[in-house]
Amino acid sequence: MNIKKTFTLFTLLCASAALNVGAAIETVGSLRIANVDKLNIAAMQLGTAFEQPLIGMMIGGGLQQLLTTQFGQFDPSKPIVATFFVDTNDLMSINDEEIFNPTRNNGKIGLIIPFTQSVEAFITEKKYEKLANGLVKLPNNTLNLIADLKDGNAYISQSEELINRLKESHAKPFDGMGNDVVSVTLERQGIVMMGRMLKGAQARQKELLAGMTKTDGKLGNFGLDLAELQQFDADAFDSLYFGLNFGTDTGLTLNARTVARAGSEMEKAAKAAKAFPPDLLATVPDSSLLYMAGSTSSPSRSDDLKNAITLINSLKEAITASLGEKDKALATAVNELLTLLSEDPQSADSACLSLGFTPETHIWGATEVRASDPAAVFNQAAARGKKCSEILNLALKDQTFISIKPDGAECVTDFSEEAFKKLIDSIQLKIEAEIKAGKKADGEAGAEEAAKAAEEAAAKVKKPDEKEIAKAAQALRIIFGSKHVGKMVQTPTGIISASTATDAALPEAGKGAAERFAAIKVNGPITQYSVISLSQIAAQVIAGIKAFGPEAQALIPEALQAFQPAPIADGLTTLEWVEGNRICQKITVGTEELKKLTTIAKTISASRKGADDDDDDDDDDDDDDDDDNQ
Repeated sequence: MNIKKTFTLFTLLCASAALNVGAAIETVGSLRIANVDKLNIAAMQLGTAFEQPLIGMMIGGGLQQLLTTQFGQFDPSKPIVATFFVDTNDLMSINDEEIFNPTRNNGKIGLIIPFTQSVEAFITEKKYEKLANGLVKLPNNTLNLIADLKDGNAYISQSEELINRLKESHAKPFDGMGNDVVSVTLERQGIVMMGRMLKGAQARQKELLAGMTKTDGKLGNFGLDLAELQQFDADAFDSLYFGLNFGTDTGLTLNARTVARAGSEMEKAAKAAKAFPPDLLATVPDSSLLYMAGSTSSPSRSDDLKNAITLINSLKEAITASLGEKDKALATAVNELLTLLSEDPQSADSACLSLGFTPETHIWGATEVRASDPAAVFNQAAARGKKCSEILNLALKDQTFISIKPDGAECVTDFSEEAFKKLIDSIQLKIEAEIKAGKKADGEAGAEEAAKAAEEAAAKVKKPDEKEIAKAAQALRIIFGSKHVGKMVQTPTGIISASTATDAALPEAGKGAAERFAAIKVNGPITQYSVISLSQIAAQVIAGIKAFGPEAQALIPEALQAFQPAPIADGLTTLEWVEGNRICQKITVGTEELKKLTTIAKTISASRKGADDDDDDDDDDDDDDDDDNQ
């Protein structure tokens, strides 16, 4: 499921309510506000977290004023619902580009507005016109809206049939997630419409990319395969749900739910989903700024794997097209590595990854993979390491920057200036050789001119000077240490790999990750879980810049010199679990993390504005100098 793609659709849905009434009306989707009181509180708290309290007040206050103006004394403690309908008969004659065009799709809208007055007072205040069937007509409206005032709610739409649908849906318990203040539900008809729209857009994109492929043989089918990754399978699910909430204690929360369609591949994946073992998190150090754990049976992972294989196969074609004639051995080796990367380790059941930095700003990483056949997973990973070694030897014949042991289970990277210079020289020689070979091939008719052109082209290849090389090597040493080693070992339950500077040890396992996970309660197996602290990553970037010395430290804005990140528990947390044929996801960001990120964003924005103002002043000074010279 692609959250970004499907969530964007709601913007289009809001414009889909139009005038006329059709014959085959289906529900596209709905927007629900739990109640205006909760929305006001959440908006103000969120505005405060982003240091923009007025915006939060404007959101809640603006909606309240709009509802009061249009519908009188509404009840701010009850739900407000907007439902969107469409006539499917009218869609048959509309092309996919206009399927959400409100002037073409004959869309309709339905509203449920709670009110506090008596029905008579409500009608009198808003000057509603009473109709013969007990309904009322709203005054001065171009949509021909009518309403049924029942049980403290105004059910508003463009026909009595739609009003009855609103009442039926409102009588059912709301099928939401958590305490969402605002939620959007996309029903089956909306999914079909979106699938048709995106399918048409994809066809046009593929047609464009096919033309590019014909004019540039080096692309292979890479562009066409990228277009395939953006496909939207409307037959995979029946409905989509998105919910949003914010609280000072809970932070910002986005909930998402996909209901798989019966008989679809998505339903099969949901039924096959298994939880990852919680004890995987027992090895995660408390100093981690990122950790993630998951099951290989995760429904979303199956989609990611398919996309990865499509992309890898496309890359193989592109590499063959670009390197095949010039360096067949290298092209073959790279394609063999890509093949190894595309092979899914079927015996692997689950995995956990954690990353962090030592006090010396050196990065470290640790991974554990659980598998029913540990030897198979180990051998597969080792084969990838061996192939990487082969590629390095083919691409850069004289380098000591990276060395991989023959068994493929250990890799050492040397970040000394000497090794780095050797790497630069190897790359330089490779580029020059390719330029000469290309020029000679192009200039067979005039050998002398071709040779001269090749020499001139090679001379234009800029080689970094000693200072640039030293700075680059220093930057890498700050991150990775003078030497960085990665090792992999087989265990009775799978494989464990670790990567760290040779002069630094991996931090010890902590309890925080496992304790935070144990506090999570959902109604199904948890298939994915991850936490990343963006503010801690920012703090490491600042520490890395300071490590360059006083000149680099002076580049850091004053407000960030003593920057302290939020705890990892407040970081960006993602969770996936399965409830029958429902695939559920939750994304949360803690309040403290939001505040820290706001500080960073405002500081960077202020610094850029200051730099722009200085540039303007310099330009003014230059203009004054020009005037004086004239």
